[in-house]
Order: sequence, then structure tokens, then C-alpha cells
Amino acid sequence: MAKREETKHTEGAENILIEEGETVDICGWHVALDSIWIHEGTIKADLMMWSDSFKKPLTGGYEKGTPVKIGTTECTYHVAEIKKYGKNNEKPGYVVLSRTRPESKTAIPCPEEEIIEETTRAKIGDVEFGLGNIRKSENGALVAPVHPPANSPLGGGFTLREGDTLWVGECAYKVEKIIDGHTARDGRYVNGCIVLGKLEQKLTDGSPPIPGELISQPPLGNHPHPQNKKGDAK
Repeated sequence: MAKREETKHTEGAENILIEEGETVDICGWHVALDSIWIHEGTIKADLMMWSDSFKKPLTGGYEKGTPVKIGTTECTYHVAEIKKYGKNNEKPGYVVLSRTRPESKTAIPCPEEEIIEETTRAKIGDVEFGLGNIRKSENGALVAPVHPPANSPLGGGFTLREGDTLWVGECAYKVEKIIDGHTARDGRYVNGCIVLGKLEQKLTDGSPPIPGELISQPPLGNHPHPQNKKGDAK
């Protein structure tokens, strides 16, 4: 579970942005974005909800376009955006909840594979960046420096290693391979490159691969429903 930040009060807001680890008050309930993850190629947001009277959090995994009923109230928002950027989990992702149902539930399509040469610029999903010269780190492993433009959602520059995850908005890629540049037999220099493979599955600790409609429910009247634990899919 992400570290909780100070609760923000958003009563009556049309659109509400929640970062990972952040808690907001909506319709008398506390709503937190616990984590962002990918299941079967779709980015999802793990939302937790609790109130001052109902302490046990209700949890569920929501995707873009789905309605979010806040706790046990009649207050409903819709998932307008789920996005995350940068290397691994160094930057928090965010979800935008809206009272208005989004026109499209379709996520931005991302290619299954991207091959990016060093010293070139790339555009994947929502982001553009430059790839610097591939080099060896102190332990001998190849690293690829990423140079985002100013005010990029990727943040500042960072280096990628094989096995790292690169989040680019609604999609995430695994750094499958880093290939060093070399001089060909004809004397021509061949640029090194990185090979990125789109992630179909990227779960964080405790992230349940369950849809929002299977959110754990509180007892109702004299017929209590069993509390689903995170990860239960029924």
C-alpha cells in the first residue's frame, strides 16, 4: 500500500484528481488511490474507500470509463483518466474521477514492441523523449539515458536498465534488451538501441485483478454479504 498523504477536501467538485498514495474526501467518504497496475493489457486503478463510521476499506480495481460508486452512498463518479509515467514506480500515477461519463472508454493504443536507437527521439503513448548514448555502468551492465523535454510528464532525466519498466501514460513497457553500438565490417558505425515490450500484466503488491463491480461490499440490513479480501474474484 502506498504511503498516505494529507487528505484533500473535494466536496462537490466536477473533476477530482487523485495521485497514488493520496486521499481525498468525496461525498462523506475517504477515497484513496492505492496503486496503479495492468491486467490483461488494461491499466487499472486500485481505489480504497472508508468512512468515519465504516472503518474497513472497500476496495476495487477500476478501468477507464467505469462508474465508481462512493462507498454506500448514491454518489457516483466515472473514471475519466488513469495514467502513470516514468521509470518503475519512481513517480506516482494518478486517476481523474468525473461526474460526467467519458465519451470514450478506449485507451490510447500502444504498439506491442518499440525499438529505439540511441541519439534519436521517440514518441510512445503520451510522451516524447530523447535516448542518449548507451554506455556501461560501473558494474558493467549496459544503461540507456532517457532525456525528456522540459515539463514532460516523465519528469527529469533517468537511465534505463534491462528489466526496468517504462510507464508512458496508459501503457507500460519492459526494457527487454539494451544493445550497444558497434562498428560494422565496412567501417560504418551502427547505433545501439533499446527494445521495449508492451506489458500485458504488471501487478503491484496487493493489487487485485478484480473489476470495480466486484468491489467488497459492507453488510446490508439483516443479510450481511461476505467481505471479499483483496485478490478474491467471485
